[in-house]
Amino acid sequence: MTLVHWDKSRIIDETCREYSELGDRFADISVRELDNPTRCSGWTVRGVLAHLLATGEDVIDGTIGTRPPDVQALAYPQATPQFFASGFRSVAQRLRPHLESLDDAIWAADTYGVAGQPFGVGVLTLVHEIAVHADDVDDALGRRVLLSDSAVTISTEWLSTEFDRLDYPRTRVVLSTGQELTAGSGGKEMVLTGTPLDFVRAATGRIDAEVIGGPADLNIYGRDRRHEGV
Repeated sequence: MTLVHWDKSRIIDETCREYSELGDRFADISVRELDNPTRCSGWTVRGVLAHLLATGEDVIDGTIGTRPPDVQALAYPQATPQFFASGFRSVAQRLRPHLESLDDAIWAADTYGVAGQPFGVGVLTLVHEIAVHADDVDDALGRRVLLSDSAVTISTEWLSTEFDRLDYPRTRVVLSTGQELTAGSGGKEMVLTGTPLDFVRAATGRIDAEVIGGPADLNIYGRDRRHEGV
């Protein structure tokens, strides 16, 4: 199985870099565009960015999980694009020392509250969230996809770990890049084919799963209610 079980330093580097780039990415949008609806039901661009910022803040504060996504989406009702840009850069700067301060026992254990998910993979949930929701915002703004290749790659591999954790049937993901991922167990093998981004979108309910040859219930957010609202 190809998984994102990397060493601590690489996980921290990738996560902080994605938050820093997020700070640059949406600094030039208009205040009016923050009110654009997104494909996340009930969420505007402001709500999506608020969710990403609040998630980073909650991780640093040690309160992750106390605010559901829908509550996070309402956390900054008067925020400007500049507020979000500054907030993402601040998270990137403060997240590194926080993660580096956690002892090896924490890094060796499961993510708190998520049985079967190694802590490092739990940290990379942040990168997955950035990839999925930045794509949501690009879609809402009607602009070309600006996702980094590394964010999409991390998201595809993170999703394969979720297929394992959420007891999906045996699955082979054949990506247009030549990469293949295996996940799940038991039952008739499910073969999914497409671009990495199409896999990420289908596995999170952004596009119909049939685009990559998957069943209607492929969406991980339909199986894991911790993600309600996203």
